[in-house]
Amino acid sequence: MPNGGQFNCTSQVPWVVVFALHLLAASPAHAQEGVEDARRPLQPDSSNRPLAAGQDQVGREIDHAPPPLLPPKMFRRVKLDEKLQWLPKATEESRTVSVPEAKWIKLHFLPSTQLGERSSVTIRSTRDDQTQTLNSGTLKQWNYSSAMFNGDTVEITVHLDSSDYGIQMEVEEVTIGIPPPPDSAAESGLSDSDLCNRDLRATSQHRAVGRILEIGCTGWIISNGAFLSAGHCDTGYMSTLEFQVPPSLPDGSIQVAATADQYSIFGIQTQANTGSTPPSGKDWAVFSVQANTETQLLPAYRQQAFYRLTDEAPTAAIALPGYGFDNVEHGSTQSTSWANEYSFTQQTQGVSLDGVTAVAADDVTLEYSAYRRGGDSGGPVVNVASLLTLGIATRRCLSDNIARGTGFSNRALQAAIEKFPGPNAIYVDNGHPATAEDGSIFRPYNNIVDGLAAVPDGGILSIVTGQYTISDKTVFDKPVTLSAPVGPATIAIP
Repeated sequence: MPNGGQFNCTSQVPWVVVFALHLLAASPAHAQEGVEDARRPLQPDSSNRPLAAGQDQVGREIDHAPPPLLPPKMFRRVKLDEKLQWLPKATEESRTVSVPEAKWIKLHFLPSTQLGERSSVTIRSTRDDQTQTLNSGTLKQWNYSSAMFNGDTVEITVHLDSSDYGIQMEVEEVTIGIPPPPDSAAESGLSDSDLCNRDLRATSQHRAVGRILEIGCTGWIISNGAFLSAGHCDTGYMSTLEFQVPPSLPDGSIQVAATADQYSIFGIQTQANTGSTPPSGKDWAVFSVQANTETQLLPAYRQQAFYRLTDEAPTAAIALPGYGFDNVEHGSTQSTSWANEYSFTQQTQGVSLDGVTAVAADDVTLEYSAYRRGGDSGGPVVNVASLLTLGIATRRCLSDNIARGTGFSNRALQAAIEKFPGPNAIYVDNGHPATAEDGSIFRPYNNIVDGLAAVPDGGILSIVTGQYTISDKTVFDKPVTLSAPVGPATIAIP
């Protein structure tokens, strides 16, 4: 069965099935997968006038600054001097949108845009020729916006199908990338700890960890196809998750990933406090993404990577991947006024988990001393020995020399993760090291038979990628939905 479906089993006879599927991207259940290796070395105002063909759009700024506790402002919403509006008549018609000095561009189509049933629109960066093609369905999935494109100019081409009528394109605003502002030193002097003040991060390539834009946070793939981040990242600008992020420009301006590695975010569930010293143990986000418009894949299939989870958090060596701000020479405590090419690219620091503080069932804090910057929020806290994730990184060091995260024993977070595929989900994963199995994502069954016995009628059996066997006596005697959210799973009779 192709990537993108569900397999509903109601058969009562023995059978063998090989499947590579995820739940439909339009529902809160879906995913893909591979295994993430945390042991990788840590090396260091407008007019409505129609436009003539080819006429450029030049933008002016609308100030949409992100809120506190987040990275330096690195995007602006811009209203075009003249709204791009046209009724295409030819089979293909193009226009360009240009905003001088933009580091990247994202288009915002008005809801009055109409593409009909078979027509489409392709956006192309004139900088690097990256393209995205949208039809009426995917345009809605992207909330009437486009992917992000490097450079200051994009070309928009409408492909008009002869069977469609009333096709029209309207673009009035774009979001553009800008360089981070000079460091205000607001992040200096927060702590006396070397681990908190010395930048020991090293460039990394953990494939399950991505960057969230426009706001600038970290997000990552887990074993049931859900995506995790920090709750305080959900500010209205948590729109796109991207992987395979390229280096930033020398001034710290981000460069966006290829369109094949960008995914539209939806279905965000959060718990967060955004005061000056918020409880870090209740700061989480669980969300979904749409399948990529160019590959039709979800991230786990594309990245072939995901993280497994545990709600046990022993004192241990941990790795902290993230996409944080950077204006410090690696290994130094001396910052410069301007960001550098490592800013908002993936870097990892290895430290030790110092402790866990449970204030309440929905307030569980992981504690460690580590150098954290805006943009690192939302990354995984990874046990280096077991490769299991312990929680979500949420806060940098304060005056007590402790950085913090939300632990997976937070009951509200557990419930949001467990229910992500849908109600009555039971988990099977023969690669998880848990010994006390209970069918949860934290302690999944390691075989199909135990999972089938535990799943209720009409429930979901969520199976992590791998090879599984059943005997020829196994009977599927109740309606069950089988889901392989993070990669191919094979069930065979030996």
